[in-house]
Amino acid sequence: MKSLTKIGKIQSTHGLKGELVVSHLLKDAAEMKDWEALMLELNKDSFIPYFLQSFKKINHAEILLLLEGVDSPELAKELLGSNVYASPLVTVKALAKNDWDEVIGYFIRDITMGAIGQIQDVSQGVGQEFFELKFNGKDIMIPLQESWIKNINAQTKTIEMELPDGFLEVFG
Repeated sequence: MKSLTKIGKIQSTHGLKGELVVSHLLKDAAEMKDWEALMLELNKDSFIPYFLQSFKKINHAEILLLLEGVDSPELAKELLGSNVYASPLVTVKALAKNDWDEVIGYFIRDITMGAIGQIQDVSQGVGQEFFELKFNGKDIMIPLQESWIKNINAQTKTIEMELPDGFLEVFG
């Protein structure tokens, strides 16, 4: 995700609740207490949002974090060595909580084909949500597959997707 900013790295676990020690690159780590979530790079170019449950400054270079869903030393150990990212440009809340109505009006851009169209609505099908938009003058629905979403930029109101080969050809 191009709009993410690396702010640190998970160095170790702490305690029995799944807390994580993060070395950070911030001038003032205290600003993190107001952040809702962080993105962790669990594998190369694989970013997963985690909501902050608690935050404590250890010293000028380290912070202690407790993340939602990470409630044991075993789960915390799985995150060791992960890079930590933050971004005001990424709508982490939309990614993590699936509150997709927030992206109505955003533009969808395919990484191969370029501009696709503006999201008119987000609809619910049987077990599947869809972005509704116009493409080449036709109403189309794109399944909301999180694995297809590569970047959400709230500043430019753009969602960058990697649609399967031939997907848009169906719509002419």
